[in-house]
Amino acid sequence: TVARGEVVVFRVTVGNNGDARWLAMGDDVADGQVRLTCGEASIELPRDVPYMGTARIDEFATLNGEQDADVCLQMQVWPELPFGEKINLHIRVQ
Repeated sequence: TVARGEVVVFRVTVGNNGDARWLAMGDDVADGQVRLTCGEASIELPRDVPYMGTARIDEFATLNGEQDADVCLQMQVWPELPFGEKINLHIRVQ
């Protein structure tokens, strides 16, 4: 729950508990590169993430706090293969 007009900024840390290294998106997009999706937005990883490694993604989306919002976060392998846990959030404005 947020106060009306309060800006909501997302920051996440993602962790790789699979055997394969997560490849960050490069200048040349290629199969096997990993990103975080937030609705229709695609957020690049800051670097490759090895097995049991983590990566922090700072300030990738904001909401203006004017209306309720549903947000879905999920990892995706390029071009469009979702994997891992899907996180659904409901932001309620008071």
